[in-house]
Amino acid sequence: MIIDNQKNDYINQLTYFLVKNYDYIYLEKHPKFSENAKFSETDWQHLLRKIQYKVSWYNKQLAFVAPDTKESEEKCFTIEQLGRQLTTS
Repeated sequence: MIIDNQKNDYINQLTYFLVKNYDYIYLEKHPKFSENAKFSETDWQHLLRKIQYKVSWYNKQLAFVAPDTKESEEKCFTIEQLGRQLTTS
């Protein structure tokens, strides 16, 4: 239960951070998840619902991409990178 609350709080903070700091947000609709990942596909769907709502509320733009090249993967932030950025700001 505590972990679920922490994840929910993390998702709320992350989506708010993204929407407040970026006018255009690009995400993968169906990213690959490893079996031992702390962020599951269910968590990802929860994040998508939250960010879609906030993007609409703050009049921002959300687009879904499929990074199929090494170059586009290098330009994208991972959830962990954004989380570190969120905790240091």
